[in-house]
Parts: sequence; C-alpha cells; structure tokens
Amino acid sequence: MNFSDLVENSFNGQSLLRFLKEQMPSCSNKRLKAFLEAGSVKINGMIERFGSKRVFQGDLVQFVSKKIPISSSICILYEDDNFLAINKPVNFESSQLNLNRSFPSSYLVHRLDKNTTGVLLIAKNKNFQKYLEDLFRTKKIQKKYVALIDGVLTKDHITIKSHLVRKKVYQGQAIWGSSNSLAGLYAETHLKKLKIFDDFSLVELSPITGRTHQLRVHLKELGHPILGDFQYCRKFRTTKDVLCLCLHSSEVSFEHPITNEHLTIKAPLPDAFSLIK
Repeated sequence: MNFSDLVENSFNGQSLLRFLKEQMPSCSNKRLKAFLEAGSVKINGMIERFGSKRVFQGDLVQFVSKKIPISSSICILYEDDNFLAINKPVNFESSQLNLNRSFPSSYLVHRLDKNTTGVLLIAKNKNFQKYLEDLFRTKKIQKKYVALIDGVLTKDHITIKSHLVRKKVYQGQAIWGSSNSLAGLYAETHLKKLKIFDDFSLVELSPITGRTHQLRVHLKELGHPILGDFQYCRKFRTTKDVLCLCLHSSEVSFEHPITNEHLTIKAPLPDAFSLIK
C-alpha cells in the first residue's frame, strides 16, 4: 500500500507512528518501524525514520513501500569440536535466546549490533566459552571491520581515542558519546582509508577496545558517520539510497586456545556494500 496524504487537524502534534497506524491499521508497530528504518516514509519531501517525530496539520506524509532487509540463511565460516564462526546476517540479534534457535546447545561469546554483519564466534561448550572470553578480555583477539562512511575522507590513517559515556536513551536505545572527562570508558579505534568515491568512503576499522557502539560513535564524531546508521545520524551528505547499516565484521584472528593454531576467519561483504561492487 502506497499513499500520500495531508495531516488533518485531528492528528496535529501526534506522533508519526500513530498517524501511520491510522493509515495502515493492519500493519503491526514493529513492521511500521521497519518501514521507517528502510526509508519508506517522507514528511514534506524529507525521509523520516523516527516514529516519535511529531506531525502537524498540513504536513504531507508519503509512504512508498520498500523491500525490508531480513536475516538470510546463516553461513558457517569455520567449525571444529569446540566452536564455530558464522557470518552474522543483518537483523540477527546477538542474544543467547536467539542464538539457541539456530544453534541449540551453543554459547554466546561476544556480540555484534543487530544490524552489523560479519564474523561472530560461538562456543560449543562452557569451557571453550570461557577460553574465548578470556582472549577477548586480554585483547588477544584481533578484529577488523569495514565500513562505508559519509563524505570523502582525506587522511589515510587516523587513531581515535576517547572516553565513552551514555548520553541519553532514545526510543529504547542507549545513545553513547565521548566525554571531556576521564570518567567514561576508554575507547580506541584505528582507521585506515581503503578507497574514496564521489560522496562516501570505504574504510577499515581496527578497534583496540570493544565498547558499546564504539565504531559508530567514533565515526559520527569524526564527521563521517557510518552510512545507514540512522540512530546516530539523521541526514547524510551522500545521495546514495542506503537502507541498512554499512558496518561489517570482516576478519577475526587469534591463536586457538587448544591447538595453538593461528586462525584468521574472514567474512565476505554483504549486500549492504553493493554500492562498491
């Protein structure tokens, strides 16, 4: 269902989500929010992705249905008797409950944001879960990410250091940011420019620490937010139509705690990176 409608007085000052629910009563709030995240809704010609946005009498609200990215089949990148590594798809939540739906009797070791794709390690027993958690804690697991970021990056290499704190909660999501004091959690990211395009750039990110939303915050504060990161950026400079977060855990490397073999596990780029394919 596509529509273009003016807001009437009865909805003056109400939330966009409530207005959409009136127009599409058969759609659940969850699905409406998914349409918002996919860029299906415009207010007065501008894409709006937040259901809490207020609409006012005379506003023109347009809805054009777009394909909503969903989790695809999960690809196993590596497996042995103690653990496996999967290529986490978009919209797959890194929780123990969700993990057990696809991999019974498995144990979560670390997390990726719901819309971040790429290498995710999963233990097959409690002992190996502790081994891998210890490797993460002692920074003996090296992680690399690739991201598409807004704008043209000029420097080839950048090291970003800050202390992160919770700034606020918005629509049930914690928003993090850097603090001028040392009270927050220390976060360090190394950035390498891989390629530039007309109005966005491809970069490799190596997080030295593993703080919540670290990469997303550091890139936003650098002035080059990650494309599709609508939680930290409302408007991008690029003219490209991006539907989901362009952040991918491309590589994880470490020494196997039992065999002592050095492992490097890589995940191919997802559809979100079709802009550069």
